[in-house]
Amino acid sequence: MSDIVVTLPDGSELEVEAGSTVEDVAYGIGPGLGEDTVGGIVDGDLAGREEPLEADCELVIITEDSEEYLRTLRHSAAHVFAQALERLHPEAELAIGPPTDDGFYYDVAGVDLDADDLEAIEAEMYDIIEADYDIER
Repeated sequence: MSDIVVTLPDGSELEVEAGSTVEDVAYGIGPGLGEDTVGGIVDGDLAGREEPLEADCELVIITEDSEEYLRTLRHSAAHVFAQALERLHPEAELAIGPPTDDGFYYDVAGVDLDADDLEAIEAEMYDIIEADYDIER
């Protein structure tokens, strides 16, 4: 594979092999950063830590101390919510579920939800999180 150029927020540029992941770049900067990486922002779009970088790009590495960490967490929570809802209500029709400034929301059709459903969905979300699945795009 050929090399690509990854530009960091401070303007520095790293030459890495195409297909390297956000996490690979972070480890290349330093092992501590690699360990702490939870994802990245690649050319303005949220990306998982295992997202391959295929072309020259701008990269912001996200850690728990990053400003973008909550956005990443909320984005992941929305996906876990959707998975839990689909398990409990296969008839549910999911539309969009973006993160917001104070959490996330999901547009859902085909099912009426009440407080008991929300408790069951929350319990299912905990089960999904405990299973420790890899999150893949």
